[in-house]
Amino acid sequence: MLIIKIKPIYVLLSLIILILIYLSSLIPYNQSDVKDFSEDEKIILNKSLSLPLNRQIELKEVFIENNGVRNQLYNKYKSTGNSDYYQSYVDSGYTLNVFSKLAKERNLTDNEFNILIITLKANNAYYSNHTSPNDSYLIGTFSSKSPYPIPNKFITPNFKSSLPFVYYKGQGWQYYPVTATFWASQYFKNGDHQSGIELLDELSPYMVVKDYNGIKYGVFNVYFEYSNSSIPWASSYSQGMSAGLYSLAYNQTKDKRYLIQSHLLFNSFKVPQKEGGFITSTKYGNWFLEYNFKPNHLILNGHIITMQGIYDYYQVTGDSYALKLYNDGVNSTVNILPEMDSGNWSYYALTGIEEKPAWEATEYYHGLHVELLNWLYSKTGNPLFIQYAKRWEAYLKNNMHEKYK
Repeated sequence: MLIIKIKPIYVLLSLIILILIYLSSLIPYNQSDVKDFSEDEKIILNKSLSLPLNRQIELKEVFIENNGVRNQLYNKYKSTGNSDYYQSYVDSGYTLNVFSKLAKERNLTDNEFNILIITLKANNAYYSNHTSPNDSYLIGTFSSKSPYPIPNKFITPNFKSSLPFVYYKGQGWQYYPVTATFWASQYFKNGDHQSGIELLDELSPYMVVKDYNGIKYGVFNVYFEYSNSSIPWASSYSQGMSAGLYSLAYNQTKDKRYLIQSHLLFNSFKVPQKEGGFITSTKYGNWFLEYNFKPNHLILNGHIITMQGIYDYYQVTGDSYALKLYNDGVNSTVNILPEMDSGNWSYYALTGIEEKPAWEATEYYHGLHVELLNWLYSKTGNPLFIQYAKRWEAYLKNNMHEKYK
């Protein structure tokens, strides 16, 4: 039997070559196939080189799938003339356009790549089987589970998420931290802490950590345009609620990761509004901004819901600054309530002189106002809150009587 001896150096060289071949196969794109991507995709891919290779590959695959979905929609529009297909084509490409504009100006953060990928996955999954809804502001989920019954459950083999997504015409299905924190709070109210914590776990990677004068703080940014906003923007609603929810998750689990994240989110209330913070000074007192880019837009439900989250955070941590912010919110609510009453209904918001001074709440938000005022009364004992809660509840009953008599 002939035995051939191979020198160790050749074995080592062979292993190195095999490793290099394998690694080259993992590179998400090269000069030969980059031409297959759009200019927007190329811009983003060029900014993704700092990501781990598996994330680069995932991004490339999401782009390829999105191209396939959009091409199919556009071809159906061309062959049928049905504008629903064209609307869907536009909607399914909105997020790509948003992130390519950001990537032209600066590098994208890791959590922005996370948001880009999950948003495109949601749109790919939806538009592979459906055209755009007729109305905006619809909530959907790619899970069989939700904290309350909703009609829009999209069960697909390739994408699953416990997060809710919101549809906006012209912008497709969007990841929205406000809706996500609302869902988590509903799970907690229902006593389903496990589902609430699962949702918070999925939400966690989408928080960006920033620094203001040595204070580290966390923000859940929003990546679609609302009311002429720049992108990204953020909301006191999701900031306050998530600070409270992650502290409650810590109470349930004693896992300090949740406590750390709740501290970071609460610290965002130490940032001035002009620097991206969430508190503005008004003639009524300090006000929590549901839209931090609109300091004159005083939304009642968003203000009080932010306070609920801060109150939960205080209950868990005993943080004296959290108590101060909560008390500030109570005082400004007391001061604004007379102006939030139209005489037969509640106002959704008061605004600055550049917009209409006030407008009436929808029936849903009017009912929510009653619920929130009852909550404030339960925490403060201030009779003004129960007085307005009862008055507004009477408005609601009279309205229902008029509607159905």
